[in-house]
Amino acid sequence: MTPLIYLDDVDTTLAHIDERAASNIDRTMMWIDAIALAGLAAIALCALVLNVTEYRSADAKLKRLAQQVVESQENERARLSRELHDGISQMMVSVKLLLESALARFERSETRVPAAEAALSTSLTRLGDTLREVRRISHALRPSMLDDLGVAAAIEQLTRELSEQSGIEISFTQITHTHAAVLTDAVNTVLFRIAQEALTNIVRHAYASSAALALEVSNDAVTLSIADNGCGFDVAHAFVGRRSGVGLRNMRERVEALGGTLELSSQPGHTLVTARVPPGLGATNLIKPSLQGTSS
Repeated sequence: MTPLIYLDDVDTTLAHIDERAASNIDRTMMWIDAIALAGLAAIALCALVLNVTEYRSADAKLKRLAQQVVESQENERARLSRELHDGISQMMVSVKLLLESALARFERSETRVPAAEAALSTSLTRLGDTLREVRRISHALRPSMLDDLGVAAAIEQLTRELSEQSGIEISFTQITHTHAAVLTDAVNTVLFRIAQEALTNIVRHAYASSAALALEVSNDAVTLSIADNGCGFDVAHAFVGRRSGVGLRNMRERVEALGGTLELSSQPGHTLVTARVPPGLGATNLIKPSLQGTSS
């Protein structure tokens, strides 16, 4: 006996099949969407990691390049300083000796020529002024004392010269702890340049009557602080904007290149700049025992 097939049952069965197929299609599409979103998230994460890595690599390369530029500048400063001191300065001294000899002969001769003597005397005076200016420029480029005796002696000489030129009372104090570290050439150079830049800013902009520098050397850090009683400045805007200080940015970049920190605090009547850097390893410029103590 042949079983009977009803159209209603067929329609119901087909409807169930269509429903299951649609459900399967929906689940498949959801899986496809989830996989696509996961793929996009993975791609975005990889791109972010790659960008961060590239940024860090570029930043490290930029810092190394900046450090190389600074080192190149210091080498060129040292070369120019030697050229001025050993070349032009020595030639000018020779010329000065010749002029002094000529003036002495005029003065000892029986026939005096006042006009010639006056001209020679004036030439000697101007030559002496020029010689002092050449020596000043040579010292400003890179003082030989920085390489010979270390940063303490160089800063002491700098404070003494600027105090005489500007009329500002500038004192210098050195504190060297027991087992103090030996400073590297890089640390010596950075500390001297910071002292030079800070004192130049004080002389030009602070309207101060006194300033004080302190260099403290311990086993694990070296700290240079420069304080003055000038008019002060806005620290919050010191590193931003068109009117920001290039010198302050250079100071901070020099310190950070050595893994140190630069701190600023300023108000009318008191400004303090503090540079703290690790002393470094394997150095050539030792702070001499004879320079320890306090001087002004």
